[in-house]
Amino acid sequence: MRPKILLSTGGGNAANYLAAVEAAGGMGEARYLPPPGLSYDGLVLVGGDDMDPALFGRENTHSKGIDRARDEAELALLDAFCGANRPVLAICRGHQVVNVWLGGDLLQDLGRPLVPFHRKEEGDQVHLVRAAEGSLLHRLYGEVFPVNSSHHQGL
Repeated sequence: MRPKILLSTGGGNAANYLAAVEAAGGMGEARYLPPPGLSYDGLVLVGGDDMDPALFGRENTHSKGIDRARDEAELALLDAFCGANRPVLAICRGHQVVNVWLGGDLLQDLGRPLVPFHRKEEGDQVHLVRAAEGSLLHRLYGEVFPVNSSHHQGL
């Protein structure tokens, strides 16, 4: 039986995420503001806009597109899935949500030197990264490989 995977989204097009879950052998369902129930085998927190800085004890200096309802829903999902020892994959914004859930905060703006490298207003932002020798990424993809990322914030 294929695992049923919940993808928590900002309500946009989740076709690429769903295709990736399908390619990995799962059955994905993309939902905006899903309740924290455990009728799924795993959770994917996907990309999107910025979290409310109040959730990590900061004033808003550079955060954009804040959706407090999504923030709260995804924090509740983490409580449920991690509390039940179910797998969670956090991508982009999802990684930031996990960091805040664990008590961390965020750098609200990477600043001018880094943003052009990490941020593109539309479309994909593909760039090369270097994997540490001996790491899992190095073994899987080699020393240098392309990634798609678009960020103006960081952990």
